[in-house]
Amino acid sequence: MSEDNVLTKGHHADLHVDGVPRFAGQVTELHERGILLSNVRLLKEKTSGNVVSVVPGTLGELSFTELKDDDGAPLIVPIKIRSATG
Repeated sequence: MSEDNVLTKGHHADLHVDGVPRFAGQVTELHERGILLSNVRLLKEKTSGNVVSVVPGTLGELSFTELKDDDGAPLIVPIKIRSATG
């Protein structure tokens, strides 16, 4: 891991799958082909009873609470899961 990839501050983001917030974590590293979401935890109180598989290829969105778009709303970025461990 290159020091150039590590952010000086992690940015909190919720991972939404199928439009529902499922996980929360910190974006801590930037890579040329993606990002690293660290310290991920399941948002049990916000999940439905449906089982969610987060496997490579899963589409979702990262919603950043501290970062804002041009309109001042929380920044939302569409993503595709490349790998998941844990």
